Amino acid sequence: MGEVVMNNNAKSSFLSATYTTKQKRQSHIISLLLLVMFLLSSFIFFYMAYSVIDVAGSVVSGSSDVAIQDLIRNMPIIISFLISFYAMMAIHALQKGVDEKRRIKSVFKDSLVTLVFSIVNIIYVLVMLIIKRYDSLIEKSPTYLFPLDTMLFSLLFVGISIVMILKIKKQEKNKSYSLPLRKIALADNKILRFFYCFGIVVWTLVSLYGLTAGIYSIFIYDFAHEYVFYGIMTILIYLLSPIYLGVWQFYFHALTEEKKAAVQLPLSLISLGISIVVTFLYFLSLSLDLDAPSNAGFGMFPIAFAASTNLGTFLIVFMPGIVSIINVITALIKKAKPKRAYRRLVNKLS
Repeated sequence: MGEVVMNNNAKSSFLSATYTTKQKRQSHIISLLLLVMFLLSSFIFFYMAYSVIDVAGSVVSGSSDVAIQDLIRNMPIIISFLISFYAMMAIHALQKGVDEKRRIKSVFKDSLVTLVFSIVNIIYVLVMLIIKRYDSLIEKSPTYLFPLDTMLFSLLFVGISIVMILKIKKQEKNKSYSLPLRKIALADNKILRFFYCFGIVVWTLVSLYGLTAGIYSIFIYDFAHEYVFYGIMTILIYLLSPIYLGVWQFYFHALTEEKKAAVQLPLSLISLGISIVVTFLYFLSLSLDLDAPSNAGFGMFPIAFAASTNLGTFLIVFMPGIVSIINVITALIKKAKPKRAYRRLVNKLS
């Protein structure tokens, strides 16, 4: 009997416990679509980052003309990432927003941007073919099917974005969209909300890169050589940010407000502890052999573009810790607010 009560209490901690069957179905579909779009965006962002770093390397080496040519040639990959990113934001906006009116507006705006970028990408590839910048629809670099893959990808999202625009406008008119709104943090303060959203975007970009980089490294890295400790810690550094993002997105934000208040501080402290340990072990592995980045990077594709400086890893190594510290501070502030409000009430009554 006690076990049943515990299970019911556990279920009631989640927002989905209060949803109707239709709302649960909508929530599950949105979560699945978010996961698919995150994986897709991660893959595209990785290739985009590699292309951009390659262009930057040409600029640094004094080959600005080569950099411009590479940038023009690889532009469909950059646009493809913008398509996937805004599509992901449109799906995310179905669940969260400032209020009901602006939720619909955000979905419409992000879907429209997705549509525009998709059309622009198709036109861009066609123009590049006409002016002979591309020799064919399949040039096999930087991806095997480039630029055909970017064109097909854009065509797909022309259809998807049109469907989303028509559907969200219909739902706005008929009031048929029933999924409860999850309010975004700092919804009532525009300035703080801007910095919050900016931080979330940066964290998302780091997580997108880290996911694909970590997965690629697992299959490409040579675990037999002497830099195996460094290689393992680098992979953990890559994967920590997307893991944290997934925990907060799919677990924490699915909790009721009461459960969030109880869980945020311990969850933040656990993530901070893990971040400190992993970061310490990473720098320990680096200190054991300072040649590890350049030597291990040769067989580790994600950092091969900057193996001598290990730039790809240093850009993301502190992100999990920073996010954890911010969450700890936020949780402490939230816990202090009710106490201050209670003291003010007592002072007024006395």
